[in-house]
Amino acid sequence: MDPRTQHLLTAPPLPLLARMATPSTLAFLVQGVVSLAEVWFIGQLGSISLAAIALAFPLLMLTQTLSGGQWLMLPRHPLPEPWAQVT
Repeated sequence: MDPRTQHLLTAPPLPLLARMATPSTLAFLVQGVVSLAEVWFIGQLGSISLAAIALAFPLLMLTQTLSGGQWLMLPRHPLPEPWAQVT
């Protein structure tokens, strides 16, 4: 068995979870700080600019969600051909 797989199966769960979650957590925090800085900067431009960002935000989030989720829909292994299945 691969040593990394063995480590995942035998390591204590909480330290393993903390170790695996740290990069995603840091990326989330950085993204949050950048978003706050952008809103603050645009807020300095005026309320109309801030309202425009508030209107565009849902479309931006939908675009990011769909672009990231498209890889989840691709199968990791090729699917069998429908005519190859025995009924």
